[in-house]
Amino acid sequence: MNWQRDIISVGIDLHTTQFTVCATVDDDTIILREVYPTTEQGYRDFITWAHAAEEEYGYGVSIEVEATGNSRYFRNAMERE
Repeated sequence: MNWQRDIISVGIDLHTTQFTVCATVDDDTIILREVYPTTEQGYRDFITWAHAAEEEYGYGVSIEVEATGNSRYFRNAMERE
């Protein structure tokens, strides 16, 4: 359940070769279900989507990612944005 409103809530299921994204807004309406490769292009594509979603909804993005071996790299890439 999305307890905080006026935010785009993004859950990331991170794997070695891909990451699966599910994003919701407001009443837990799903606005994205997508699988991206864990490559520089995959990260760029996700970041491009996130910035576009911020513009469209006027909300910030909150990302939750599971703790795995490559989660630090993912977190660092997202924090730069």
